[in-house]
Amino acid sequence: MMMNSGLLYKSYRESRMSILAFAMALFVFQWLLAFILPSFAQQMGESLLQIPFMRTMLTGLLGMDPGSGLTSEVLSAFAWGHPVVLAVVWTQEITFCTRMPVGEIDRGTFDMILAMPVSRWDIYRSETFLWLCSGVFLLLFGLLGNMTGTVIQKGVFDYNFHKALRILLNLFGLYLAVGGFTFLMSAICNRKSRAVSLVFSVVVGSFFLNFVARLWEPASKFAFLSLMDYYQPMEVGRGVSPLVNTLILSVLGTVAWVAGGFIFQKKDVPAT
Repeated sequence: MMMNSGLLYKSYRESRMSILAFAMALFVFQWLLAFILPSFAQQMGESLLQIPFMRTMLTGLLGMDPGSGLTSEVLSAFAWGHPVVLAVVWTQEITFCTRMPVGEIDRGTFDMILAMPVSRWDIYRSETFLWLCSGVFLLLFGLLGNMTGTVIQKGVFDYNFHKALRILLNLFGLYLAVGGFTFLMSAICNRKSRAVSLVFSVVVGSFFLNFVARLWEPASKFAFLSLMDYYQPMEVGRGVSPLVNTLILSVLGTVAWVAGGFIFQKKDVPAT
């Protein structure tokens, strides 16, 4: 169905500066990682991997053992799996996806939104469309930063787009899963702080469980409960297809998004 142009423009006008700010932050950080990591790996990479503690920490962050050295696959995985990169992506979509309805409820303007001559599904679809577009915009800015830093560091235009796009596909699946769950929490909660706290608890818990599962055998049995278990940039960088994991994440996000939509349709204006 067609999107409501008025709703799209309203959402775009209210969120464009924050989306641009997050995109620029991801660009800068990816540029720095791509520019600095290769030199760091050449100077200290091998010696760091000889330290058991550092090797263990890197294994937890990457989701698998880095092998005999800090190769280009390992560096690419670290650039896209770095906690700051994930924090920027998650914060952007959590900020956006809690705008409606819980953000409007918090501001006391939810009844004004419902008074508009459009259906609730129109509102929900318009927010969703801009969320998806902002995700693509954000990740492309990150890709541009990573590419720019890599090219400047090497001194020649030599960049593996195929590998980077495969990792980004997997990351976009994670984006869909987290965003879908955020829409669900936004529809359920009546306070934005509560919705944000619940979503951050899930994503941080997923990151922590995935980290611990690589280091502690008993925890590995529960690794499938972590969203991060389905986002493996290092394996993708080594040639493993991201399609299955991306599909799982996308399905989880879609189910949560649909549930949030139905709850939003029935949600009453809470008493102030």
